[in-house]
Amino acid sequence: CEYTTKDFEGALIWIPSTRKESTNPEGENCPGDKTERMSYAREGFYNLSISESRIDLNEEVEHFIPCLFLSYGEETSHLVIYFHANREDIFQAAEVASNLRNNMHCHVLVPEYPGYGLYQCEEGTSEERIKRDALTVYTFIRKSLKVGIENITIMGRSIGSGPATWLAAHNPVGSLILISPFLSLQEVVRAHFCAFLSSLVKERFPNKDEIKKVQCPTLFIHGLKDEIIPYSHSQKLHCMTRAPSEIVFPREMDHNTIDMEDDIHRYVDLFFERFGIWEIMKNATPIKVPLYLFTNPASLPTKDEAIQIDTPVSYTHLTLPTIYSV
Repeated sequence: CEYTTKDFEGALIWIPSTRKESTNPEGENCPGDKTERMSYAREGFYNLSISESRIDLNEEVEHFIPCLFLSYGEETSHLVIYFHANREDIFQAAEVASNLRNNMHCHVLVPEYPGYGLYQCEEGTSEERIKRDALTVYTFIRKSLKVGIENITIMGRSIGSGPATWLAAHNPVGSLILISPFLSLQEVVRAHFCAFLSSLVKERFPNKDEIKKVQCPTLFIHGLKDEIIPYSHSQKLHCMTRAPSEIVFPREMDHNTIDMEDDIHRYVDLFFERFGIWEIMKNATPIKVPLYLFTNPASLPTKDEAIQIDTPVSYTHLTLPTIYSV
């Protein structure tokens, strides 16, 4: 593990995952069930609301998901869930997250992947585990933090485009932003080797199938110099998308070298403007984050002890250490 809890004092939260939630990510416990998705498609992505309740820690907690949470303050109720790239953890993604917060004027939450950083579990890293955790984070944001659908932006970069696309495909959100996404992991192998070798790789995160189910406005950003995931992947995904969407190809951007201002924010600004997201963000209702979320699970009371979480505490000025200030 390349970081400790001390590296993120006041900015690391632990979202509880109950056994009930993680049983079946696409079953009856999924917020975006068939009935709600039908209503979502019929009424438009700004009109749907689901029952507002919260997860109680007295339920049987299976595990806790460590997440970096950067608050922008009381000026906004918009929240970006950012799924980071491969070969990095939330510590390495912290600078990008801080940049997103300061330039998009919103809260940013970065879930850790199982097997990365502080998030060690027996099951290890798997597609299903990542998807279950993504759903748990989304459910918690909706039901416990009471963030409205229109105020949730899902963003994923590289491998993070997998859980980002899946989450947006099965749950109503305000917008989806994909940076250097892929059609599927098999297609990435095919682009570098051959069809035979790609057939030997287990398929994971088939974005080419899930993108067809996405209903919110979607932005694709893919560098023309990307030699790891060819920009043709984004081109094809864009053609498959049935939702309102835009695609841009920064000329100097490759897979790992990104100018946040020229390659990301200038296009996000235009995207938000075109789909009225900036206007929605003006109607801010402060997000209140329960105090217990900032407590390391190792120091939490036992199940039989009283856990007072009825009165959330609002954290409005959380910041990263100075080295990550943008």
